[in-house]
Amino acid sequence: MRESLIEPTSDGRSLILTADPLATARSAAAGRLLLMPNERAAAALARATGMPAEHLSLQESAVRHLVNHAGVWRATPEAQVAALRQALYELDPGSDVRGQARVLAPAVRELLHAGFGQALTGLDPSVLGVRARRLVTVTERYRAVLATNGSIDPAESLWRAALAQPVAKRVLVYGYSRLGVDELAYLDAVSATGSVVVLPTGFAANEYAAQHLEARGWTVLRQEAPMERFGVELARRIAASRPAPESDLAEVTAWRAGDQEEEARFVLGRVKALLAQGVTAGRIALVARDEETYGPLLAAVAREYRVPLTLAYTVPIKRARVGGFLALLAETVGTELRYEPTARLLSHRFARLLGLEAWRKAREIRPDGLTGWREAAPDIAALGGLAWPRQAAHGAYLDLLDRTVEALGASAHIAASAREAEVWNALRAALERPESRGVEVTRSEFLSEVDDTLELHAAPADMRWENGVEFHSPLALAGAEYEHVFVLGASEGMLPAPVSDDPMLDFFERAALRSVGLPLEDAPEAAEREVLSFAPVLLAATGSLTLTYPELLEGREQLASPYFATLSLRPAQVPPLATSSRNEELICSLQSGGESRPASRSWRVELARESAAPADEFDGVIGPIVAADARVPLDQRTFSATQLLTLGQCPFRWFAQRLLKLAEPSEKEDEAGPLTLGSLFHLTLDNAVRSAQRENPTASAEELRRAVLDELPRAFSAAEHELGTPATPTWPQQRPAHLKTLIDAVSAPDFLPDGSSVLLLEGKFSGTWRGLNVTGFVDRIDTRTVGDEQSLVLTDYKLGKTKPLGAKDSSGKLTLDVQLPLYVETAAPELAPGLPVSSARYFSLNGAETLAEATIDDAELSGLAARVRSHLAEGSFPVDPDSEQRVCTYCDYDSVCRRGPRLGRKPPVTEGTAHE
Repeated sequence: MRESLIEPTSDGRSLILTADPLATARSAAAGRLLLMPNERAAAALARATGMPAEHLSLQESAVRHLVNHAGVWRATPEAQVAALRQALYELDPGSDVRGQARVLAPAVRELLHAGFGQALTGLDPSVLGVRARRLVTVTERYRAVLATNGSIDPAESLWRAALAQPVAKRVLVYGYSRLGVDELAYLDAVSATGSVVVLPTGFAANEYAAQHLEARGWTVLRQEAPMERFGVELARRIAASRPAPESDLAEVTAWRAGDQEEEARFVLGRVKALLAQGVTAGRIALVARDEETYGPLLAAVAREYRVPLTLAYTVPIKRARVGGFLALLAETVGTELRYEPTARLLSHRFARLLGLEAWRKAREIRPDGLTGWREAAPDIAALGGLAWPRQAAHGAYLDLLDRTVEALGASAHIAASAREAEVWNALRAALERPESRGVEVTRSEFLSEVDDTLELHAAPADMRWENGVEFHSPLALAGAEYEHVFVLGASEGMLPAPVSDDPMLDFFERAALRSVGLPLEDAPEAAEREVLSFAPVLLAATGSLTLTYPELLEGREQLASPYFATLSLRPAQVPPLATSSRNEELICSLQSGGESRPASRSWRVELARESAAPADEFDGVIGPIVAADARVPLDQRTFSATQLLTLGQCPFRWFAQRLLKLAEPSEKEDEAGPLTLGSLFHLTLDNAVRSAQRENPTASAEELRRAVLDELPRAFSAAEHELGTPATPTWPQQRPAHLKTLIDAVSAPDFLPDGSSVLLLEGKFSGTWRGLNVTGFVDRIDTRTVGDEQSLVLTDYKLGKTKPLGAKDSSGKLTLDVQLPLYVETAAPELAPGLPVSSARYFSLNGAETLAEATIDDAELSGLAARVRSHLAEGSFPVDPDSEQRVCTYCDYDSVCRRGPRLGRKPPVTEGTAHE
């Protein structure tokens, strides 16, 4: 039974704290100016009263008053950014004002919302910490800069309007979950006798609002009895923050899905069923605390299901397709056609001017500048349009932008999408300022303006439907009413979002500012704000409420939100999904299709790849017959240490590299890479040591080291001449550092210890190692004399400063060294017969020290050799990286092997099991 509603006082101003704000507002709407936060709250009130609900928000009302009666303007986003940068520059001319402005802007606006201009007049800054003092100083200067243009930051508009003595009116304030101190100040100023404010009961923030308004003569009324709508009972439980006895609310269901996609398909499948039953799309709402995590996935599945879904949130223009294209265009023009941005621009879907042959040539020569690009891609006529003058009129740059977009072929792509066309038109309107067309600006100033506009102006996140199903954040449902509400992502850490410190205004600094009269939000208030943003979702649902969460999100396990317990809900596993799209029907048909259907066969291949079935021929296990017919027989194959290492780390990597012969397209390096430097360093040392030995064949270790140091500059130049000077733009600057690296390495005692002499350089060997044919080169072999005993020291140069990764050991970790044991057991007997090996080591040229010495684990090495023979004999090269997948970090074949969670479903690889 519905309780009778409390009537507001007619001879005063009333704040009503109620469990059912909509029911209370319905009875108070007549004859009052409606102040509501959004169109959804207005639509709900209009349905409840049967009358149109023309309204303003508190912010809009304040701005109108300032413009019409006080002559104060709200600064545009561009003006706000410019003023903050100017303030920062005036306070510290040498600082990064662009970066600092981006970081400080949220904290500055929070100070303004809290009443900075009113609360901190005459403040003694010594009571504040360093960061808070600086923030106060920046905010003061920022306000002053804006004031010179007769404008204010929008965050300050409510305070300024309250001080400007607005005309008092009878108002009804509805749809707000809570009111900030600035909203309370303006509300008190604008409300005449007979005004009514309706807020949800049970929250500390609204109790504070009650105390604040009551102290200013308002009457506070409370409606505590429960209403008949189930959402009201749920909101009361949330407000109480403790579980209530379980109740049978058939309208409320809770579900858990395996992952985010299953969750999205489950929810949109339910939505599609409701639409088929005749429910109006505009009476259904989807909600997620993190809109951007769910929005793109929901939009994609909705298109597949043909559900008219509108993503109601916005994103910066830069993140729309046309915005990303224009950001690339600005970067390309600003860098005067540097290789990376130009390549991305010409390959963008809005241009696609870089053909396969031109792209291959561009990778090989990495052109920079208009001349280089014309050499790489002479057929692209639009290249000339990317060379803009360094200075021109603002209007001329706008015309250049239009012509360049047209020349690149992007205009047709923009016009083909209503959303992209809307974004492009909004961007052009923001850049077009008639008073600035004739003003001379530099190219960098204009491009900076474009970049700011892309960041500051918003675009719809996706195509929007007229009267479609809406996707919102929880707070957007404040005051709204929907027949069916679905809440996604209700997992711990997402709903509610965790409270965290602002790095620019942490809770310690907030406490200091609160102590001097600035009521900034503290940690408990931040936590309650999260709860208050969820309560409207519960109140909005009139027919059904569905809460879901994924058990796995981005590879991380998820736990149920604490709201489930508070609402006395136990999530059930989502049932098997019904077929809701043509794609899903196709999948079902593939699962039952005949062998002759190519699509069915491909489906089974992919299903097997993702299943727990052992690897097959589509996963590197090609079989012994194929291996024998198509490849070199095992007894005729010769391995290098690198090949054995690769096979020992992941057989599929060797298979992709050596048998499939896959490789990344060759590309000129921006700077000398490890392969280039490795070859250069090895050849330099080889030349220097040989030359020094020729001058003094009997030199001691110290004498040889000094001679090698003398030879290094000449040997370095000779190596550059022989290999070709690295053709990178930074080589002239890097060359001295690389030469010094070699000087430091040779100077180190470890390079050639006392008692040692160089026996052989770049010694090539071939032989048999544990039943396998092997070949290779040893960088250096020294003899070491101790007393009358002579022994060998084998050295392999490395660029890195850490021991290189080995092959997998029996536990699956990359600890098994292959290269040095191979040198000890095969190279040394062939290259220096009769002499024992006392040491084999890796010497770091960059670290100028020995990294590691050889340890020979006979059982592990024999096991590796057996695995290699088995892989080759059986044609079995499964995706089987080390247990920590460290070898995958720099592997070029990720897109081929498609590693990931699927590997955890595969049985362990066992040797000696051939593909059948």
